[in-house]
Amino acid sequence: LDGKVFKEDAGFVWVKTLQRIEKVPAEKVKLRTPGESAVERYEKLRAAAEREPVTAPALWDLFVFQKEHLKELAPEVAKENQRLLAKILKREPDHLGARDENGDVSWKGDWVKKSDLPRRHAEEAKEKVRVEWQTRLGVPIEVYEADHFLLLDNTGDKDLPGRGKTHVVCAIGHEL
Repeated sequence: LDGKVFKEDAGFVWVKTLQRIEKVPAEKVKLRTPGESAVERYEKLRAAAEREPVTAPALWDLFVFQKEHLKELAPEVAKENQRLLAKILKREPDHLGARDENGDVSWKGDWVKKSDLPRRHAEEAKEKVRVEWQTRLGVPIEVYEADHFLLLDNTGDKDLPGRGKTHVVCAIGHEL
């Protein structure tokens, strides 16, 4: 039992744990180990996170402890942890740990969602192809990628996907 003994009375030892207060018969206690219990550590972290001025490192330490002990703490702690992330990022917008927990990654100097990276990589690859072909052809173009071909367009047509489905494009002497 990991906790803080706060009372010994009438043959019982009262222990405060992260989950609740335990009343343990004194004869059942085989060994008491001195040191900081999880509940004492938690109380210190909570106090530090509430001390003015509130700092991102103090909030982060509390967040990490709560995350590691979620099963032992009250269910509302999970929601509190989400609020802690917001507080951390408000004080330190580039906090790597909080950004990672929030599902963010750094992309070209900005923070973006990890789930958005595949789309951003695809857009970057498409832009690379557009610039390459525009340079090769010497005219401004747009690119539409269909299942089996690339449509390179210099007409300014707004409905490239529609044109890609209804037109056959042939290029003689050019690789597509």
